[in-house]
Amino acid sequence: MKLHFTKQSEFADVDEFDCDNQALNSFLKDLSLLFQRRHFGVTILCFKEEDLKKIIIGYYTLCPASVQREALPEKFLTGPKPNPIPALRLCRLAIDKRFQNQGYGKILFVHALKKYLDQSKQIGGSIIIIDAKDTKAKQFYEHFGFLSLPSNPFVLIQTIKYIEHHFA
Repeated sequence: MKLHFTKQSEFADVDEFDCDNQALNSFLKDLSLLFQRRHFGVTILCFKEEDLKKIIIGYYTLCPASVQREALPEKFLTGPKPNPIPALRLCRLAIDKRFQNQGYGKILFVHALKKYLDQSKQIGGSIIIIDAKDTKAKQFYEHFGFLSLPSNPFVLIQTIKYIEHHFA
């Protein structure tokens, strides 16, 4: 099955999407286009085509960010760095319940990381920040080497160098 990725648009049919999380469903259906229009972030849809219909498997949302040096664990503070440190944030990642536990979360996550790598080469950024919505999501990101901020265990981070080494 071939997967397609595209930026959210008013032409995307997101009405049937259901990831079993009302906040993530509502964001996609009610706010994602508004957020894009206001340049708060970009939502990328992953879909497959079936009988000439596009079926949304999942989505993720990226936005620009920064993090204060003092919020980072010591291991992230080697060498000179600006304050705040430029970053990119993975705000949301959701998979439709029909496609959960089939490896699509990893596919979307790696796609998001590769998009971040491309963007960091164009505009900079040395850290990726992830907002985990719950303990299960936190454990998913930790599996890929992301570390919780001391001040908030549901905010995870990793360096661009780590991402380049493990996901390029």
